[in-house]
Amino acid sequence: MFDPQLTAAEWYLGGLSSEDLPAFAVDALKHRHDGNNLRRLAGLVRPTRRDVERIVDGAFRELGVAAPLSKDNAALRALVAVKAGADAADLTAQNLVGKLLTALPELEEPYLARLKAYCGRPGNYEAIFDFLRPALREHIAERSLTGFLPRASSFIEEVCSSGDAEAINVLWIEIFEWLVHSPAGELRTLWPILGPSTRATIRKVALRRSETENLP
Repeated sequence: MFDPQLTAAEWYLGGLSSEDLPAFAVDALKHRHDGNNLRRLAGLVRPTRRDVERIVDGAFRELGVAAPLSKDNAALRALVAVKAGADAADLTAQNLVGKLLTALPELEEPYLARLKAYCGRPGNYEAIFDFLRPALREHIAERSLTGFLPRASSFIEEVCSSGDAEAINVLWIEIFEWLVHSPAGELRTLWPILGPSTRATIRKVALRRSETENLP
């Protein structure tokens, strides 16, 4: 999807290399945008950062972006763009992170911090492992089955009932294998509020790993 605001945010956050920009500029021209900087950017071949730094701000301004962006503004724009994908009715691997942040807004702050410190947006596996899993661990330790955990359970159930194998696999690897393997009893605490598709998927994980002892 052609999204100048998101591409600009990723550039100013350090998530794109200089060699990514000519193809983006060509795509912009195909979408009937125009400008001297865009044309110069599109004509570069394997440019260095020094090559593009002289024209990239102008190219983004020709696309309606208030360039250059501070890291704070770039991170906020990336967050808005990611969450915009959550408006779709169906959950998919493509909008998994947006759905996560919409369902669990408590995770927005650490996500923004990561955007400003990380070279690029965290992918599905990173987002689930680095944001959802620690939050689950923290709230399970408090043994409070209200607030965060029911909403997290609803999000997990949405993933497991989506039919999107790639999205389900993210939870399989980053959440369910941990729950099945952990001797701390997190799975037994969480089990009463898990949905039917989630429970069925966890049982598959346990059987596949031959680790059924933690199943309630």
